[in-house]
Amino acid sequence: MAAETTSIQQPSAAAESAAALQPGAPEKLGAGLLLCCQGQVLLLKRSSKHNDQTWGLPGGNAESADQGLLATAQREAHEELGAVPAYVTRAQILIKRGKRNQKHFTVFVADVQPSAAQQYVPGLNAEHSEWRWVPWEQVVAAGSGAANENQLQLHPVVRQLAQQHALEVQNVLQACQQPEG
Repeated sequence: MAAETTSIQQPSAAAESAAALQPGAPEKLGAGLLLCCQGQVLLLKRSSKHNDQTWGLPGGNAESADQGLLATAQREAHEELGAVPAYVTRAQILIKRGKRNQKHFTVFVADVQPSAAQQYVPGLNAEHSEWRWVPWEQVVAAGSGAANENQLQLHPVVRQLAQQHALEVQNVLQACQQPEG
């Protein structure tokens, strides 16, 4: 069962709906999980009409029945992965996309214990053809646009995450590797 840390406060679904009706508010809301373990992140290779053959994270658009954006991320992860390994949500990062930054996508950075990650095999849905744990540094390098034939082609959300929030994600990854005490 997934656990959520108390440091993350979720806006209510009603508050999110009300915000969407205000001028300048996002036209589209979405969310996803960046599942992390020991400096690596779980990426999925898309095999659908949108951003085909790019590596992204499990996530998608918010639906009216979702009770907040974390619920959106969890629903999408279950749809795209089947069972999801146990995790603890450590941070959330807002990505604004689109020509007018009208698409708001919240990435929940989630820590998976090594024993759970080693045993985990997702049951991918038809939207994805492959999965792999990728070192965060490799994702950042792919997001930088450095030419390399072996480079991952990143989904726009992951590319923006790597370009604009690399240090923030790295800090969370490092904190997750520290022994608790």
